[in-house]
Amino acid sequence: MSRVSPADALGYIREEIAALKQREAELKSRLIAEGVEEGEAYSVELCEVRRKVFRYDRLPRAFLCDPRYWDERLSVELRVVERSVDLGGARLSA
Repeated sequence: MSRVSPADALGYIREEIAALKQREAELKSRLIAEGVEEGEAYSVELCEVRRKVFRYDRLPRAFLCDPRYWDERLSVELRVVERSVDLGGARLSA
């Protein structure tokens, strides 16, 4: 049994998530365009949702540039970068 490093496992999971999000977007578009369908296990309802959106672009520039209105927060972010192997001119992705 091979052991997958946590970095590789995270990369594989993010690839799966991206593929699932893409498939979800395709199915959502199809259901909206063609109408709602009933499945054997699930049904889909189209619901209009109204929400308020704050429009930063309408604020006076003086507010946007004034440091009194801004806070800085530190967070940790993981970036997953696919590695490639150089085989003397030919590059292979891991």
